[in-house]
Amino acid sequence: MQKRGTQAENSGPLSLEGLRSDPTSLLYLNADDPLILKLEMLRLLEVGFEPVEIRRAFNLESEAHLHEMLAQVRAEGTSTLVSQWAGSAEKRPTGFWGLDTMGQICAAAIGVFYQRGYHGATLRDIAEVVGIRAASIYNYFPTKEALLHHVMMETLSKLRQQIDTTLAATPDDPTERIAAFVMEHIRFHIEHAQEAAVADNELRALSADKRVSVVALRDSYEEILRDLLHQGVQKGVFAEADIKLTGLAILTMCTSVAVWYRPDGPMSKTDIATAYTRLVLHMIGAVEVQQAGVRET
Repeated sequence: MQKRGTQAENSGPLSLEGLRSDPTSLLYLNADDPLILKLEMLRLLEVGFEPVEIRRAFNLESEAHLHEMLAQVRAEGTSTLVSQWAGSAEKRPTGFWGLDTMGQICAAAIGVFYQRGYHGATLRDIAEVVGIRAASIYNYFPTKEALLHHVMMETLSKLRQQIDTTLAATPDDPTERIAAFVMEHIRFHIEHAQEAAVADNELRALSADKRVSVVALRDSYEEILRDLLHQGVQKGVFAEADIKLTGLAILTMCTSVAVWYRPDGPMSKTDIATAYTRLVLHMIGAVEVQQAGVRET
């Protein structure tokens, strides 16, 4: 099989009309990976492409080889192919970005931004991790800054969603709820340490207009903790304190776990989350600490 054709320098979104007029504008993945080839072919079949068009798009020499691969695609189906892809640990995108091309770009961007910093990273670096051409990223993000802004907003949004879901299932007791918040915050930062680090450390890399939305989302998240602290103080369960300062102290302490945590360390993530939750409850003067819902799950 030949390598696929040179990609067009287009910055617009992918479309059926655009792909038919210039099949090389496809956001190509690694041509040496048969699983990705099959998934891409299946996607094109599902949106109405003919086999001859797919052969031209993938720059395949042998039509017999094309029909063989298409037969495998039809026989295996989407779920089987995706399961094979997801089961491949060395290829599976990290974090929670998904298996589609955009998700792979985001996962790669997180890793590159984390290792090199935003200013030290290039779109070419990110593209190489995914196995695509740098120009292909423009089909999804107009600039490197837009990509950074997207992954930061997505990370904070998913953190907020997890906290909202956790609190929705937690009894209406201030101590239980603050314990649940701390446990989930630490778990998230351990499980998604690179995402959290990029969201926390690269804010200054954003221009003022993009920074506003990230700060607003971050502030809304911090407001959840402040509300929980306020409710506890109002009910006489927590000690009187500066709510804003206490909230910042809790978040700073709990977020820092992601910096030093190691999966092969002596404590599990649940052990650490439980220990930190007890520290927080003692710090805010919570009563009935033993009933604060910090049991292992």
